[in-house]
Amino acid sequence: MIYKFSLIEKILLSKDIIPHPFADASFSVGLGFALGSSVKLKIADQLSMEYKDVGAIARAANVSEVGAGLILDCLEALGYVQKKVNEYAFTKRGFKCLSVNSPENFRHFILFCDYLYKGYLNLDETIRLGKRAQSNMLEEMTDYEW
Repeated sequence: MIYKFSLIEKILLSKDIIPHPFADASFSVGLGFALGSSVKLKIADQLSMEYKDVGAIARAANVSEVGAGLILDCLEALGYVQKKVNEYAFTKRGFKCLSVNSPENFRHFILFCDYLYKGYLNLDETIRLGKRAQSNMLEEMTDYEW
């Protein structure tokens, strides 16, 4: 399903009045996973308004350069980062919504959506048992994620 925004919603989104992560993570499982990975793997933590090489971002986040590049390209397509050759920096929207230094960030909501969507992968088992088979949210999430 592709969510169709009304004219008013489109205007509010374009002015960053409606928070993009809310729309991105709550209306699309794929976008929710991409945003969740960028926050959980601390790739977003390495970004600022200044351009940084993808290799430096990957090393600081302790992830592969190829993997970091894939997530950063996804964030670029969503409008959270901008790319210049092999370097990435937050856009204003990215800083506001994803930066640890922004008081208005949506990081906790994004991590919650990531946890929620992972439950869909075992939905049959959850329904059969009446609860998640492996654990619950309190057991799964780290202090960082809380």
